[in-house]
Amino acid sequence: MLMSIVYLGGYFMTKKEIEILMSLKDSLRATCELIEMLTSDLQYDSELDEYVAIIKERIPNNYQSLENAVFNVLTELGINNIRKGYDYLKEAIVIGYKEPESLRCLNDRIYPVIAKNHNTTSSAVERAISFSINADILGNDDVTRVCEILGTNTYKKEGKLTNKYVVVGIIEYIKKTYNF
Repeated sequence: MLMSIVYLGGYFMTKKEIEILMSLKDSLRATCELIEMLTSDLQYDSELDEYVAIIKERIPNNYQSLENAVFNVLTELGINNIRKGYDYLKEAIVIGYKEPESLRCLNDRIYPVIAKNHNTTSSAVERAISFSINADILGNDDVTRVCEILGTNTYKKEGKLTNKYVVVGIIEYIKKTYNF
C-alpha cells in the first residue's frame, strides 16, 4: 500500500493526518466564533473589578470554609480519608454544624440523609462511621491532641467512642477554634 506523504509546516504528514488537522481547525474556528457571539455584548467594568478587589482585601487570610475546617480536624485526629466512614463522618459534622437540632438523634435525622446521598442504608452509615472512629482515633498515638479536640482525657479507658460523642466534640472544637 502506497501512502502519500506531504511536507507541511516543517512536518511530514499523511493526507489523513492533514484532513484531521483541517477538521480540528474548522471546529476550533466555529468554537471561537460561538464564544465571540456569546460574549460580544459584555463590556469590561472596571468599577466591578475594584469592588471585587476591595471585598477580597477584607476577607481575612486565615478564612477557611467549614468543609476545610472539618477536613483539618479529621486529619489531626488521624482518621483515614480512604474509608467510607470518613466521608460519612465529614458529612455528619457539616450537617450537625449547620443544623444543631439534628444532633439530638443521629439515627433519625443525620444518618438517613447521608444514606440517601450515598445510596446506602442508615445502618451502613452508622457502622462505617463507628469503624472509622474506633479504628483510627483509638489508634492515634497523639493522645494529647485527640483529648484537646474531643474535650476528654479518658477516651482510651472508655473503650469505644460513640459516633455522637465524636461528632459533637468535633463541632464544638470547630466552633471555638474557627471563625465562621
